[in-house]
Amino acid sequence: MATSALLPVFKAFVQAMEEARSPTAWLPDQPGFVSLPPELGTREAPSAEAGRTIATSFGLFSFVRAKARFVGLPTAMVDTIRDEIRPPVIFSNILLRGVASVRYIRGTVLTVQLAPTVPLELWHAFTSLGSKGPLTDTQTLGTVYHELTHGWMVYFIARDPFWQQLQDKAIKDYRQRLTAAGSDLDPRDAFLEASASYVNSRVQAWSSTLQTLNHLWATPEDDPGTLARIKDLAVKTRDEYDAALAQSIYGFVNGVPVPVAIPQEVRKALDVHLLESLPLVKAFRRFAPFERLVETILAR
Repeated sequence: MATSALLPVFKAFVQAMEEARSPTAWLPDQPGFVSLPPELGTREAPSAEAGRTIATSFGLFSFVRAKARFVGLPTAMVDTIRDEIRPPVIFSNILLRGVASVRYIRGTVLTVQLAPTVPLELWHAFTSLGSKGPLTDTQTLGTVYHELTHGWMVYFIARDPFWQQLQDKAIKDYRQRLTAAGSDLDPRDAFLEASASYVNSRVQAWSSTLQTLNHLWATPEDDPGTLARIKDLAVKTRDEYDAALAQSIYGFVNGVPVPVAIPQEVRKALDVHLLESLPLVKAFRRFAPFERLVETILAR
C-alpha cells in the first residue's frame, strides 16, 4: 500500500479518536463485538511499506495514540512523549534486549529504541483489537507501554515535585521492605521497574480481554461442544482479568524479580496520571459492556 494511500486512513484515525470523548464511546449499547469501521481497521495484511509509514518518531506515536484511544488504552502519556519529551526513535536490534528500550541520563530521555519488527507488530495488535479477526499476541504492545512509562516517569520525576516526593517515599518504602525480605535490589530501580511493569500488565490484560471476548462473540456455534468451550473461555477470561488486577508484585531488576508489592500510593498515582482512570484499572464487573457481553455469551 502506498504511503499516500494511508494518509486518509490516519486522518480518519485522528478524527475518530477526537470524537471518542468518553471511555465507552467506542462500545455499542447492545451486546456484540466491537468492530472497527472499515476506514479505521484495515483487514489487509500489512505490507513492509505500511510498516515504514509508522516507523518514524512522530508517525509511530501518532499511530499508537490514535488506535489506543479507539480501544480504551491510555493516550495522554503518548501525547507527552510525542509532543513534549520528543525523544528520537531508533529502529535497531543493536545492543537491544527484547523489543524495546528507553535510554536516559537523569531526567533526559535520550532515545526510544525499538526492534525493526515493532511497527508491524503494533499494526497487527491494533488491527486485531476491536475486530473479529484472529487473536494476536499483545506482548509487544504492553512492552512499548512499559518503556514509554520509564521515559515519562524519569522526565517528570526530574521536573514535578509531586513525582519527586512520590519517588522519595517509594524508595524509602522499598528499601525497608526489600531489606526485610533479604533482597539487595536497588530500591529506586525496584520502584521504576514495578511502575512500568504495572502499566504493562494493565495494558496487556485489557487488550487480551477485549480481543478474546470479541473473538468468542464472533465464533460460530457449530455444535454443543463448541458452544460449551466458548462459554468456559468467556468465564475464564473474566476470572483471569480480575486475577491480573488483584496482582500486587511487579517488576524485574536485571532479571531478578522484585519480591515485594508495589505501594498502593504508587499504584494509585499510576492509575490516575498514566492510565487516566480508564476502565482498564477497574474490576471486570465494573465495566458494563464487558459484563453484558459475557452474560450474553453464557445465555446462548
